[in-house]
Amino acid sequence: MKKTECALVQDLIPNYLEQLTSEETNVFIKEHVMHCRECKKILEESTAEVEETETQEKNQTLKIDFLKKVKFTKKAGIFCITIAIVLLLFSGGIVYHNTGLPLSLDDLEIQERRTEMVTIRDEETGQTTEKEILHYKINYEKEGRYITSRYSYKPGDPIIIFKLYSKWGDGGKTIDGSIEIEGVNTIYLEGESGNKMTLWKRE
Repeated sequence: MKKTECALVQDLIPNYLEQLTSEETNVFIKEHVMHCRECKKILEESTAEVEETETQEKNQTLKIDFLKKVKFTKKAGIFCITIAIVLLLFSGGIVYHNTGLPLSLDDLEIQERRTEMVTIRDEETGQTTEKEILHYKINYEKEGRYITSRYSYKPGDPIIIFKLYSKWGDGGKTIDGSIEIEGVNTIYLEGESGNKMTLWKRE
């Protein structure tokens, strides 16, 4: 009878460990292994094997999840870098469209820089004031490119900086104009790498 009972319990152990047996069968198996060393040993060994298998499966799942996260992170990183490059190129295109590229000051020729006092009459009041004006003319000698410039100036600023740029094309090779220089001591031309050239300096 004992051998028959042991054979029955040992056959049931796999289903018992997978929790497929009924509550009555579970009680029967537990009571049997309490008094049977052989079946208890088989149950412990089988339990250890199941736990090891579950651990391996869990580790494999964690490894797969980790690799998925790494793959996702890598894709996200590539996507972010791509977007950053596109935005950089786009912003660079806007900057170039609006201004151009800083030019080399070696390609410039200052053709004119003279000052004069100009009398300005206010049409409403009839009053006249004298303004000191600088007339300038700068030629750009780079083949296949033309010159652009921008500057910010407020009356009374001691220094004025012209920032000069170049663009590809057959636009103007010369920039010229007049600017009020009351209170101004120096006017610089600024090109690539922040290099500066003196356009005019008060003596």
